[in-house]
Amino acid sequence: MIKLRNILKEVVGNPTAELISTIQKGLAKLLPNVRVSNGTISASTLLGKDNKPVVRIDSKAKPTAVSLKVQNENNIISVHMFAMVNNKQNNLPKYGSKMFEVIMSAIIVHQDNNQKKNPNIKFQVVLHQDVSGGFWKYQETKYPTIKFIYKES
Repeated sequence: MIKLRNILKEVVGNPTAELISTIQKGLAKLLPNVRVSNGTISASTLLGKDNKPVVRIDSKAKPTAVSLKVQNENNIISVHMFAMVNNKQNNLPKYGSKMFEVIMSAIIVHQDNNQKKNPNIKFQVVLHQDVSGGFWKYQETKYPTIKFIYKES
């Protein structure tokens, strides 16, 4: 019980931890396997042999999955998108959009809440690979208050 209290103390009032918790809860409603480790969230329809969610784009297992990391550097909270996979064989239409909507709604809520507490905190999405054929550019227009940064990994 003491350990749980300590964990809750770390989360409450910490904008990064609160955002991670909100994203994790939202993704758990869409995907059965969600794991959080050191600010990295992996969620998938499949578990690998190591009991971790399968997130690889080139996986033979064909998951529907997302992998991201939330970081706070100098009052800029970045959501680094490493992979988002929606394999058509899984018959989960529009799941790429649904997963991203969970992430963005969490960011928007936390952005609004933190504007009152600390207006210096900014939020951004960092894309490490764009093979979407326009998905991210569309999302950028849909969420104009969030900065999108494109990086090639």
